[in-house]
Amino acid sequence: MNRLLISTFIFLSMMCRVVGQESGIITEITSDTIYLGNSCELRYSVKNLEVQFEGPEFSEIRVISGPNISTSMQFINGKMTSAYSYSYTLYPDEIGSYFIEPAY
Repeated sequence: MNRLLISTFIFLSMMCRVVGQESGIITEITSDTIYLGNSCELRYSVKNLEVQFEGPEFSEIRVISGPNISTSMQFINGKMTSAYSYSYTLYPDEIGSYFIEPAY
């Protein structure tokens, strides 16, 4: 009986850790309007996910820097959180609307 109780307690405490951690992918861009001659930064932030990030194809806009990769890990009160950031500096060659393919 004690083994079952201990096993159940360990299982529930592990589930609380997994459920309590926020995870996901966030996409940010510094500006939705870029003036000719200026650049912008596109950033993908991956939090608490173990994924093989594959950036988008930039066929219509020039990439002048990237992918620039930043990694961080934190242990707070026994909980580990990890974050990866992939950023690109983009530069338009001409006036118009640009479509950026999705990242995987």
